[in-house]
Amino acid sequence: MNEKVSQEFEDEISLSDLLELLRKYALLVLLTAAFAAALAFVISAREPKVYRATAKVIVSFESTARAASDVVIEPPPLDLSTYQEVARSPEVLEQALGRPLDPETLARVAQRYRIDTMEGRRSGVLLLRVEAEAPDRAAAAANRWAEALLAWEQERALGTIQRQKKALAAQLAALQGELANLDPKSERYLSLALLKAQIQQKYDQLEVLEAGTQPRLHLLEPARPPAGSVRPRPLLNAALAGALTAFLAVFLAFFKEAVTPYLRDPEEAARLSGLPVLAEFPRLPPRPGVELPYETALFLKTGLKTALLADDPSIVLVTSTVEGEGKTSVALALAQALAQEGKPTLL
Repeated sequence: MNEKVSQEFEDEISLSDLLELLRKYALLVLLTAAFAAALAFVISAREPKVYRATAKVIVSFESTARAASDVVIEPPPLDLSTYQEVARSPEVLEQALGRPLDPETLARVAQRYRIDTMEGRRSGVLLLRVEAEAPDRAAAAANRWAEALLAWEQERALGTIQRQKKALAAQLAALQGELANLDPKSERYLSLALLKAQIQQKYDQLEVLEAGTQPRLHLLEPARPPAGSVRPRPLLNAALAGALTAFLAVFLAFFKEAVTPYLRDPEEAARLSGLPVLAEFPRLPPRPGVELPYETALFLKTGLKTALLADDPSIVLVTSTVEGEGKTSVALALAQALAQEGKPTLL
């Protein structure tokens, strides 16, 4: 039983059936795909162009000191994912745009500001990509974004030192003003002068540290105005729309054939009924006076010959499932074939 069902299933999806189905719907599929491709091309061509510029920032994971005697101070290294979050943070984006951003505006801006990474063993690269309606605007925005990220790293590396220098500079200025009003020979003047010298020494040490401190981010390549737009792509969109529409049209054609409650060919009729096919008449247009081919009627008469010899007189019923399937034409052709053989025939 299982072998029989499997054989019937294989017969239903044979390659010849698939090819015949594709041939049947080929014109409709091609016209539908061509219309979808043309529509997608027209719509895409009307959309405003979008340009993308990229600024490259290199990230150092290791110390840049060339020898043990070099005075180089670097902030703790951060991984690329951390720099990605920093670059997309409100602080950096607001500095790049030069204005504060509310959450809704920030979400819209984040769609045009994208960052990719390239990671190596000793260093990595941040690709800061910005999209805009003009090439110059895209390049300028990408460079401002890179500058804002470098400024954040500069603050991370030198912020503490610069704040300490600012505090010491304020103390030195206050001491200098107070010393100007004191007698150089007084004990307080000498005490404040010694304190000023100590603060100045600390300030000088911080300047040395500031000069030797190196951030871990450096601009590798500034963004340049792109030569072409990244969106829209009319030809690509048309090709994708045409291919997708063709695939859907073929799928719908297969689905339609699968759920259609009609017999598709004589083999399927024979398989489902368990009866032999005696003859095949061609599908003819429903016009009055159209006669079926005489040769096919002879095949039908030959197929019925055994049954006609069994009973005398014989009665043959010609019927169908619905109207307009050719009962009258088949009955007339069969009667003519029998009469021409010399058999008394009543239709």
